[in-house]
Amino acid sequence: MFGKRHRRRRAASGRRWWWIAAFVIALPVSVVGGAYGWLATSVPDTDSEASITGLWAPVTALRDGFGVPHIFAESPADAVAALGYVHAQDRLWQMEGMRRLGAGRLSEVVGPAALPTDRFMRRVGLYRLAEAQSTSLSVCPGS
Repeated sequence: MFGKRHRRRRAASGRRWWWIAAFVIALPVSVVGGAYGWLATSVPDTDSEASITGLWAPVTALRDGFGVPHIFAESPADAVAALGYVHAQDRLWQMEGMRRLGAGRLSEVVGPAALPTDRFMRRVGLYRLAEAQSTSLSVCPGS
């Protein structure tokens, strides 16, 4: 009688270790797979054509084997517009973060920890200055 109970306990503990081992292996695999899937969706689509409004002539933006963009345009204004598009493809998250930092609105995303920085940036007034200067700028097409 004693031997049967002991064997049952040993068999149950063996099954328990199998589940623990499976969990220890499955958890990192799931985390790495999920991270890879999430990051794969954030990579810009560089193989397709895009239509940018406001261009005066066709622009070609090609990437070499290292992902470095090469822009071919007929005018500097078109080249700058294409450069902005390519830059946004690569670093939209950074551009959004810098815009929020300059406007003193970083805490909307980061949380209360960024409130002192937001207060400082609003006191400095970079965003107000940029808005005031943007009214005096003009776009020179074809220059």
